Amino acid sequence: MERAMSPRLSTLVYCTHGQQVLLLERQTAPYRGFLLPPGGKCEFGEIPIDCARREFAEETGHEINEQLRPRGLVYDYSRSPDWNWLIFVYSFEVSTKPSLVEEKHPLLWADLNDLDAYRIPDSDRFLMRRLFDEGCSYLELAMEYHQAEDFVRCSSHFEGSSELFR
Repeated sequence: MERAMSPRLSTLVYCTHGQQVLLLERQTAPYRGFLLPPGGKCEFGEIPIDCARREFAEETGHEINEQLRPRGLVYDYSRSPDWNWLIFVYSFEVSTKPSLVEEKHPLLWADLNDLDAYRIPDSDRFLMRRLFDEGCSYLELAMEYHQAEDFVRCSSHFEGSSELFR
């Protein structure tokens, strides 16, 4: 009988300004050298939206005062015990680019219309295209990996576009 592995709770936060999204260049594993949105692991007893606010502030120096919208839930899974994540995805839009302070990862504004020009993991590119190119307001995905950083496929997904998610 297979042993079920509990996923770790984490967050991703997409900050957009027009057709640009704020990403950070990872300086540590996993995905060292790749561009990802700010986010991180939930602390014990912390709810995901509070984690999203804390992690974003830690990684960018910007306190989120804008409306933070739930955009999705991603289950990254593999047979490896260290690669099972339940990721709460949020976004917010800024009318002017905020002053940013890099924690340890360099920050940059990427053009949402040209995601292929950037070194973004395939799984994150898939997620970003669904959320931004196709106008989906809420998304739930199950993403399968052989092991850390070895994305296989999106095994199932749900997309919502009702007013409930706007």
